[in-house]
Amino acid sequence: MLYWINNIYLPYIKYTKQLIRDEDAVPLLIMDGLKAHQTVKVNQLLQENGIKVLILPPHSSHLVQCLDLCFFGIMKKHYKLCRSQLFQNDNKKAQKIERILKSFYTASFQTIIMAGWKASGIDFIYEKGNITKIALNKNRFIEKLINQ
Repeated sequence: MLYWINNIYLPYIKYTKQLIRDEDAVPLLIMDGLKAHQTVKVNQLLQENGIKVLILPPHSSHLVQCLDLCFFGIMKKHYKLCRSQLFQNDNKKAQKIERILKSFYTASFQTIIMAGWKASGIDFIYEKGNITKIALNKNRFIEKLINQ
């Protein structure tokens, strides 16, 4: 966890702050309750870098994971319904790959992915077609956790 924070997360946060031109932006890290995420060293490192932490209640991460909320559900549903058109019945592996690719394409439209973020409680604010801010809709987020 410490390696990930130091070598991946903190450089990403620095890059993002430069990209959005807001050095005062406060990052939010949403984590599950894994003990490795909550050590004294981890908490100290996050606090020293001004990162707010939200620890999800046990068995609730599936409620707020944007890909679970929209993308994978649509992909699985499409996979069950679609049929191979390019390969004969004797080539089951190729048929399966074709169905996976078709389903991925169907589920990967930007509107579907954005709907997943919104359903998870994360809203994007746009200006002139560009994302200028990302905000956590705390009410939607908490409501999902309460109603599980």
